[in-house]
Amino acid sequence: VLRRPIEKEHFDFVLNKLKELETDPHVLFNKILLNALLYYTGMRLNEVLILKKTNILELIDKGKLYAYCKKSKDYRWIYMQRTTKDKFLTHFG
Repeated sequence: VLRRPIEKEHFDFVLNKLKELETDPHVLFNKILLNALLYYTGMRLNEVLILKKTNILELIDKGKLYAYCKKSKDYRWIYMQRTTKDKFLTHFG
């Protein structure tokens, strides 16, 4: 079980492999989005999977999102700092 945050080198490796292997641009976008949300926000996979487009845009725009956490069966605040937002957006520009 992974108990520490993923390092930047591993994150970059995963993204580079995705770009090499995925031929469909829409699927590639979704895979990068999923991995970027996990990496830059610390969200859990089940939290990311239930997000809607409006939730993601709210997180980017306001820097915070009230997300449902299935593990605790409660909601928690997810934050994205401005510097993190800039790094996050570089993957989609």
